[in-house]
This record gives sequence, C-alpha cells and structure tokens, in this order.
Amino acid sequence: MKGLSEMVNIMSKKAVTVDDSKLEITDDGVTTVVLPSSIKQFLEFDQIVIVRIQPKCSSFINENIFGVSYSGKIVWQIAERKYVFARSPYTNISKEGQLLKAHNWDGTDLVIDPQSGNVLKASYSR
Repeated sequence: MKGLSEMVNIMSKKAVTVDDSKLEITDDGVTTVVLPSSIKQFLEFDQIVIVRIQPKCSSFINENIFGVSYSGKIVWQIAERKYVFARSPYTNISKEGQLLKAHNWDGTDLVIDPQSGNVLKASYSR
C-alpha cells in the first residue's frame, strides 16, 4: 500500500495556473507555455491539459483548442473543419468521462480523445 500513497503524492504535486495567455504547469518545477492569445478555459486530464483560447481579432482562428502535455509541449491543436460561419471558434469545452467535449459557435459538438486530439464523434445542436 505504500506504493499507492507515494503515487498519490506524486500526482498531487501537479498544479496548473493561468495568467492571460500563459499556462503554468508546476510539477517538480514550473513550466510556462505561452499560447497565441488569452486562455478562456482549461481542463486537466491524466496526461494532458486541454486549453481553449480566445481568438484575437487581428489573427482570428477557429481552431482555438490545444492539448498541452504536463512537460509543456503543445501536443495537438484541434483540426480545421468546415464551418457554417467564417468565424466559428469553439466556445466551450467540458469533460465527458475520460473524453473531451467541445462546442463551437455554429452549433457543432465534438467528442474528442484528449490525448491525441482525434475527433471520435461529431454532431450538431443549437
């Protein structure tokens, strides 16, 4: 049982904080990841942090969700899709069990593997 408690202690050392466009990951030191614009939301999964940024007017992107490893590497950015509107960024992210759910401006709902960024299911709601 000692091994289990040591694992819990190791896992509890991880902390994630946000300061505008900076994602700070504390895990035996602090790693800072600077994203293209202000961070609006983040979710922590076992091996990855999912970040949704606010698109800038000057350099607008619809693909505003990123997967960042706890070591500070941007592992993936959500893939480009066909959108109903020219400006259809993702407006919300949430956990659905061990999966990521993302909703964008035009009503597209995606279920995503948070580790790889692969879309597992796409549907439309309004």
